[in-house]
This record gives sequence, C-alpha cells and structure tokens, in this order.
Amino acid sequence: MPSSQPQAWKADGKFLQLNGEHSWMRGITYGPFYSGRASHGLPSPDQFMRDLDQICELGANTLRLTRSPTQDFLAACDQRGLQTLIGLNWEDFIDFFHDPALPKRILRSTRRVVSEFHESPSVSGYFIGNEVNAQLVRWLGRDRVKEFLEAMIDAGRSCHPGALFAYASYPTTEYLMPDNADFVAYNVYLEHRKDFARYLRRLQLLAGNRPLVISEFGLSTRQNSNEHQRKVLDWACEEMALQGVAGTILFTFTDEWFTGGRDLSEWKFGLVDKQRQPKPAYFAVQDHFRKGAAPLSFLTRIPKISVIVCTYNGVRTLDDCLRWIARVDYPDFEVLVVDDGSTENVRAIVEKHTRVRYIKQKHAGLSAARNLGAKKANGEILAYTDDDCMPDRDWLAHLALAFQRDPEVAAVGGPNLPPPPENVTQACVIAAPGAPTQVMLNDNDAEHIPGCNLSVLRSEFEAIKGFEERYDVAGDDVDFCWRLQIRGKRIGFAAAAFVWHYRRFSAKAYFRQQVGYGRAEAMLMKQHSKRFSLLSGGARWFGTIYQPDALSTTDGPSRLYQGVFGNALFQSIYPEAVTCFTALVSGFPWTLLSLVCLIAGVISPSLGLVGLGMLAITAWEAWRRTRCRRIDPRFSSKKARTLLWLMTLIQPIVRGATRSLHSAKLVAVPRGPIFGGTLPGFPRIAFWKKVGQVAVWNAEGKNRDELLAKIIKELELHSWKHQIDDGWQDWDIEVLRNLWWKVRITTVTEYHTGKNRLTRIRLASHMTRANAIISALLLAGIIGTSWYMKWQAMWIFGFGIYFLWWLLLEVKHQAFVSRTIRLILTVGEANGFDPTREEKDPMPDRPA
Repeated sequence: MPSSQPQAWKADGKFLQLNGEHSWMRGITYGPFYSGRASHGLPSPDQFMRDLDQICELGANTLRLTRSPTQDFLAACDQRGLQTLIGLNWEDFIDFFHDPALPKRILRSTRRVVSEFHESPSVSGYFIGNEVNAQLVRWLGRDRVKEFLEAMIDAGRSCHPGALFAYASYPTTEYLMPDNADFVAYNVYLEHRKDFARYLRRLQLLAGNRPLVISEFGLSTRQNSNEHQRKVLDWACEEMALQGVAGTILFTFTDEWFTGGRDLSEWKFGLVDKQRQPKPAYFAVQDHFRKGAAPLSFLTRIPKISVIVCTYNGVRTLDDCLRWIARVDYPDFEVLVVDDGSTENVRAIVEKHTRVRYIKQKHAGLSAARNLGAKKANGEILAYTDDDCMPDRDWLAHLALAFQRDPEVAAVGGPNLPPPPENVTQACVIAAPGAPTQVMLNDNDAEHIPGCNLSVLRSEFEAIKGFEERYDVAGDDVDFCWRLQIRGKRIGFAAAAFVWHYRRFSAKAYFRQQVGYGRAEAMLMKQHSKRFSLLSGGARWFGTIYQPDALSTTDGPSRLYQGVFGNALFQSIYPEAVTCFTALVSGFPWTLLSLVCLIAGVISPSLGLVGLGMLAITAWEAWRRTRCRRIDPRFSSKKARTLLWLMTLIQPIVRGATRSLHSAKLVAVPRGPIFGGTLPGFPRIAFWKKVGQVAVWNAEGKNRDELLAKIIKELELHSWKHQIDDGWQDWDIEVLRNLWWKVRITTVTEYHTGKNRLTRIRLASHMTRANAIISALLLAGIIGTSWYMKWQAMWIFGFGIYFLWWLLLEVKHQAFVSRTIRLILTVGEANGFDPTREEKDPMPDRPA
C-alpha cells in the first residue's frame, strides 16, 4: 500500500526538509539499465523490487534517476518511503541552439515529462540537466546556456509547483548555476580528502543562500581496489556531514550500467556488483547513512557556549528569536538577553521563555550591551546574534565544530539569510546593496563577519578588551574583526552555521539603516584611517564581499579561466576588483559636484550640461549594478526592478553623505589609497562579427584538439601570424593574415554515439588597430577638408572616396575569410574530417 503520509523534499535555508523535518538527503543514483522497457532504463520489476529493498537496507532515502521511470516503479518507491529525483533527458550534448526550433521542443518536452509525474507522491524533484560539456558552454555562451536552463526550470515548475528543481554542474563548469534552482548541485570526483574538503568549502560559498547537494560522488573498482573504494567513500561521507552539506548522492548503486547504446563494463562505480553482491564500500556507506549527519556526533568535547542577544526596542522580532534559540540542538549553552534601555516591555517577552537570563542597562549602545553580555556570561565561547535573527537548529554545533577542526581560529561566523519576502518592498530591500554580509579572504578565512552571527573564544575576546563602546549603533563588528587580525588572529567561516536574519521591512527603515552605517564608517575612519580611500571615502577590503542575492558571486566584473582551448578541469570565475570609476560615480562627492554644476547651469549652460551628464553616468552605473542582482521571482516585475534601481542609486549617496558629515565632525581623514579601487583599463571597443561557420564529421573518434593542432601546424607552415588562446579567452586561434583584418577561430566537438564526432568551427572577424586608425584618420581628413573648403561637392567627392576605401577593405576581408575557411577544410580533409556530412537529427541516447 502507498504510504499514508507522502514525503517530499523542501529547501530550508542551507539545508533540506523531508516531510517537514530537518533531514540529510542520503541518495544513490540508480540506472540506467538495458531491459528493452521503452527507454525507461529500468530492470525487470522483480529485479528493481529486490534492488529497492537493498537500497533501503543501505539507509538511503532518495534515488537519483537518469531516465523517466514507470509508475509501478514509483509506486514501489512510495511503499518503501523512498523519494526520487528524476533526470530530464534532452539534447544537451549538441549545439542545441543551432536549430532554432530545438529549444522550443526541449521546453515542450520538459513540461510534458514533469506533468506526467506531478501527482506522484514519491517524486520530490527534477534535475533539468547534467554536466553540459564545458567546451559546448564556451561555444554557446555561458550566459545564454544559463538563461536556457532557467527557462527549463520555469517550464517545469509551472507544471509541478511544489517540486524541487536543480541543475547538476561539475568543476569544469562550476560557474554554471541557474539562479532559480532550489538547491545547488555538483558532481565531484576527487580521490584525496584534503582536496575534497577544500573544494567543498568553495562550493558552500558558491551555493550562497541555497542548500548544497553533492549530486554525484564515487570511485571505480576497475582501476582501484574494493578496499580503496571503501576508504574513499568512508571519508567522503564523513567530510560532507562535517561541512554541513545538505545532500549526498553517491554514484552508483550497481556496476550494471547501460548508456550511450552499450554496456559500460569498464566502469565499476557500484556499491554492489552486477550480481548485487555488496562491496566493502556498501557497509561503510551504510554506517554513515544510518548514523546521519548531526554535527553533534562529531564533537570530541562539548564547550559551553553563551548565546548573547542584545536588543533595543526589538519587541517585534525578539519573541521569534528566542523561540528559535530554544530549539537549537546543543547540550550545553545559556541564553542572555541584554536590554539596552528599551522603552518597550522587553522583560515581558523574555519571561515567557525558560532558561533565558534577562539583563538590563541604561541606554548605552550596542557595543556596551555586547560587552555587558560577555561580562555576565559563563561560556567558553561567546556567540552573538541579533534580536531579529532566528538561528538554525544546528547553529551552535556547527560553530563548535569549526573551532574544533581549526584550533588556530580566534572567531568563527556563518551566513545570515533573509527569510522569504512577503511583498515587493521587502524583496527589493533583500536584493539592495548594503546588507550585512561576510567578507572572505579565501575559502577558509574571513576578513569580516557581521555581528548577527559572530562567535569568539572568551580568551580572545578579553585579549582585545571586547567591543569598542564608541560604536553605539553599528560598525562595532567591523572594528572587532580588524583588531583581531591586527593581532595576527584568524577568523573562520562555517557555511552551515546559519541564522535567518530579517532585513528591514520598509524602504524608509532600509535608508535609516544606511544612515547608521554611514555614521559608523565615519567612526571607523577615525580609528582605522588607512582602511578608507581618500577620494570615495569608502572602506577598503582585501577580501571578496559575498552577496548571495546577486546574480554572480560579486556585484561587478569578473573573468573566467577556462584553460587553453577551454580544456581546464577546474574552470573558475575570478572577480575583478571594483574599479575606482564605480566607487567614484556612485558616491556622494560625485553627486554633490553634479548638483553644483547643475545649479551653475543657470549662469553657464555648458556647466549645466556637464552636471546632467554626470548625473546620467551615476544613473547608468546604478542600473548596471541593479541588473547584477536577483529579485525573488514571486515579486519580480518592472515596478520591482525600478524600485531596486532607485535604492541602488540612492543608497551610496545617503551612506556617503552621512559618512562625510560625521567625518567632518570627528575630524576623521582617510589615509588609504587615493581611489579605493583599481584603475579602469582602456576600454576595448571591438565589434566582432560572425562571418562563417562550418562543420566537419569524423567517425574515428578524432575531436577538435586534433584538428586545432593540425590547423596551427599549417598556419606555421605558411607563416601566417597567429595567437593561441591563453586560457582566458572564448576563442581558440586568432589569425592575423594582413594589415587590415584579423579572424578568430572557435571550435566545439559534439560527442555522438560510438566514435562519431561532429566538430563545428566558427569564424569571427574584426578590423586591426591599424585599419581602425587609418580609417578614422581618413574620415577625419575628409570631414576637415570639406569643412575648410566650404564646397558642397567636396562632401560628395570625399565620402565617395571613403565608400571606395571601405569597399576595398571589404573585398580584402572576404578574401581573407574565404582563404581561412579553405585552409581549415583542407586541413580537415587531409586528416579524416569530412566537411560534407553533418548529424542533424538528435541522437536517441546520450553518449557515455
């Protein structure tokens, strides 16, 4: 009989819930198998019944399926309390934009498949894709691929609103994360624990506010012994639990695996062999799955922790805060509420909660309240949070575990996540800049942790004499972290130790908060003058400001390292430092100067135009930053985007004006870098236009790398000047045949069944710098001469000459492109690449 209470996975901050309870996704991949059952990839019913029983014995609660299952299979999963995540199969191994009709067919197929399973109680979610080839992403454009994956998620969610949707990425395309996915999933295969642990910390930061699921991890016993597989899976499961990974899906249940039209006998990743005999790894995984991932179980000792909540008239959220703290699963902690002279009845709220000590002081500010809490506390570790925060159940355990795993850290913090917004204004406040967030020096160490989720060893707290009490509203946590680091101490970061943190409920409250931050920055400038830039007045950070609500890791430009020809195994996005241009045109001094010029326009119209131009630049920069941020899809609209733009425009001005005013009062002078950012490079204005595309076929397994090697050899043989991708480009070879034009060659190989390979070659051209300069000088000369001679016929004659010049250039351009294509095809034919054949029909099965 089907289970009376159907379960379903739901996202819950950095973790997942199953049937309404905080739970660890313990998963295993299953299939595909060869059985002739109409592409479902399942074995016979008798066999999958036995397999499901064995999977239940393993302790798994989730199956990841690579094919759409049958209803009788899902019913069997439901009977056993197993949840399923179904993989959608589509043509993600070919250029799926080459045929304009193909994307529409894929979206229709997505809706059809999801609609088929939306009433199945054992279906919790869907993987809309798996490891789109990195070279294919490079060929298609990462933004374009990401947007299409998001469109697939939207299409699926419209048919099954309550399900989870995700895309399974991998290290070679770690940057490919759909913004609307419910959790972040990565397939990771690393055989050394230190490498795996280090990469998990990176993935937790990339996941931001969403749960991290390792959607595949495994080790083959064909190349390794059974014992080595057991050891690797043993420490992998332990490391994922230690780092608070929300879900673990191991690859795979059995060595029997059929894909790409053949039985892959050379891959033996199964926990059981083809005859379903368990390997030693099966029992190691079983121990971890049955034990669970509770961080408390990994603590060798339980240090006493004092949770300190400081409040000033925070009655609106304090009750929720204390209720959530009471649910924290940690055996030895105390709770202190320090009332900073509130005029509201805070005591009445505190007295409703047991095990909470109430301490009141005259209104002296946040830092004084935090110091008083530390003085009255008895814990070895002081854990600070705010009255508008709601800690996760395992918050303290993960903090204690971080101190245990790295005894050299003086303090540890975690992320603070905004609860889902209830209206458009709240959604925009969450997405707006200026929210409290961590600044990371690397994947392990933080430069700054917000005080709403900051824990510190008592000994280290006392060594720097606590918080500076001059910071009565904000800024105390920044000063505290900087002073710790001045003493040579490190600050750790525990991604799983999160708290829910209400953002401001209205735009007015948001700007009031920014005024407080501006005032705090002026005080920080007085004490840490070298950390502030002279021109913009803003703080100078050495690390990366993580903004999980932005579309990318950082709100700003970034570069992607892909390796030569896009072949790097680990392809990472490196954020570029904020340029002084951004800091300058967004700040208060620029805006003030703009207004002065605008007012002076009454006397001098040219100054007025300058002022208007400066304000237009500020507005444009704010719009550019707005486009880098994500609004909750439920409230995303033109109205919301406009409101967010206004917040992004006004926020640095309000904060900067307040900072400048109080800096003048305090006589605080910044002594840091002049600009507070990197100088912007010379803008590259280059309009590359696609001028040709060809495809070549090979049935012997030859791919683009072999073709490129032959092309380079041929270019050298004919002494054609060329440049090879240095790993940072989105092209393979740049050819400079003459003084006037250069052509970039980009390639991608589609892997079809067997050894069939289809390699596409795209050419894009652009004029050389010499061409651009000569053409510009010629045009300027024609205009200048015609203007000077004041002869109308000269204009016609001059532009006629310019037209003939461009015609001559275009002839040379077409000849150059034709010769380049001819060279490529000649090289291809000589090396077994047939330019006459192209596989146009989607393959029936994904290649291995």
